[in-house]
Amino acid sequence: MNYCGYDFYFNDFYGTKIDGESFPRLAQKASDYIDFLTLGRAKNHSEDPRLKRAVCALAEVYQEIEQAESVTASGEVASESVGSHSITYRSSAETIQGLNAKLKTVADMYLIGMSWNTRAIGVRHVHSA
Repeated sequence: MNYCGYDFYFNDFYGTKIDGESFPRLAQKASDYIDFLTLGRAKNHSEDPRLKRAVCALAEVYQEIEQAESVTASGEVASESVGSHSITYRSSAETIQGLNAKLKTVADMYLIGMSWNTRAIGVRHVHSA
């Protein structure tokens, strides 16, 4: 289930990084990721604006991941010096790894504290007699 449309992204989230044609695909990836994190509990809160903002922010990260995947084999510039001219490249894999970590950080930023956002699996309460 896609939790957010382009109208919300553009008018309420004030997003400008994703075009209207790409947004549904990226928002679906973001929505799927949220379903994974919340064990599907998000579907019962699809109208929550915090959930929609999370989709928007995650969709922007997914766009960054797609752009990093399309970078040439030389990678992106990590640092550059002018004296004795030196350039250090970061590999696409390093960039993508960092962006994958950013997904969880961004999701937490918008979803943490919501009672339905938990992945506590196998946790049980032990009562003593």
